[in-house]
Amino acid sequence: MTHSLSFNHEGRFRILQLTDLHYTDGDEADLRTVALIERLLLQEQPDLVVITGDLVYGEQNAACLSDVLKPLTQPGTAPWTFVFGNHDSEFGLKDRRALWKLAADLPGCLAWEDSGCPEGTGNHSLTIRSADGTLEWLLLLLDSGAYHPDAAIGGYAYVSLAQIDWYRQQIQQAAAENPAVQAILFQHIPLPEYEEMWRFETCYGSRRDPICCPRVNSGFFNAILEAGHTRAVFVGHDHVNDFWGVLHGVMLGYGRATGYHTYGAQDFMHGGRVFELDLSKPGEITTYVRLEDGTKVDQPWRYEPRERRA
Repeated sequence: MTHSLSFNHEGRFRILQLTDLHYTDGDEADLRTVALIERLLLQEQPDLVVITGDLVYGEQNAACLSDVLKPLTQPGTAPWTFVFGNHDSEFGLKDRRALWKLAADLPGCLAWEDSGCPEGTGNHSLTIRSADGTLEWLLLLLDSGAYHPDAAIGGYAYVSLAQIDWYRQQIQQAAAENPAVQAILFQHIPLPEYEEMWRFETCYGSRRDPICCPRVNSGFFNAILEAGHTRAVFVGHDHVNDFWGVLHGVMLGYGRATGYHTYGAQDFMHGGRVFELDLSKPGEITTYVRLEDGTKVDQPWRYEPRERRA
């Protein structure tokens, strides 16, 4: 059931990542979030919108889904998809699958639930093809869960072994069709390797939050390296982080928090992250942040490695 998208007539494809909308009850902050989404859509004219979790938060989560997603459900708007974060089903409707279906059934949504993955809610893939039908890029959207089920361990959930197996299968199937296919993975919670990348590699952008990753490392990043083809992993979750870097050949990065009900900092504007793919540059990803005041941040601050390996 994978939905297929296409490069435009210029051989380009643009993705707008929104994250951590945290729509709560329709108050002034929520209205600002919706207005920002509308501006980002107008400015960027994306071919696809990806939301990496925490769309809604609070007791009215089910009722609020259609409100926060209204800009994306209008005729003529780019198709969109999403994964949940740790807060979406924390209050109100706690049935994660029922809540996911409410969003997935809205107009323009390409999200679907792959029954081949027995764990998580809404794990799915999308393909981007050239005009002749060649599979060029695979987009993987994975439910990184909420909290670790063992209170003695605590912290956030981790990508399960069943999900890792599903991921491997998706890569293998895509590579069987085109050995040169490239992939981008979107989820909500960062991998533990984000910390390693920040410590040892050159990163671009801002880190003003701790890296709130799982306390258990399930080996997902190693599976990504072994499977090959994945060029990037992008997440949300940490509202005042927007940095990215490259670890062992894979881009690891954050979107830019979009919602005004999130915690944050007065001097850290809300916005969205944009990815541009170009058929003339196979495997390359160009990314920048678009801020609420319209500023395009494509030359972020540069942080040198904090420590050097011996």
